Amino acid sequence: MHTIEGKRVECKFSTPKESKAKKLKKSDSKIAAKGKSENSRASRKVFVGGLPKNTSEDDLNLYFSQFGELEDYVVMIDRDSQKPRGFGFVTFKTQDAVKEVL
Repeated sequence: MHTIEGKRVECKFSTPKESKAKKLKKSDSKIAAKGKSENSRASRKVFVGGLPKNTSEDDLNLYFSQFGELEDYVVMIDRDSQKPRGFGFVTFKTQDAVKEVL
């Protein structure tokens, strides 16, 4: 279990709503190769739920960088209110770091 800003948060594999690779034509090798790299990136991405409303992207970086080098991190923001929605995503450079987190 992980704790950020004094609150327990849930971490799990991030699964895309619909894989872009499924939409690709097999005949286009350049696009197909891109789809494979996107799938690899998805397997290095972690969903972080239950974040306190005051959690910043810097907080995510500080906490999750202890498990491995980060490629990207984001706290999702509501478009209308511009306030954090209570969840975010962290993408690691390696799958080993994801295993360590989960």
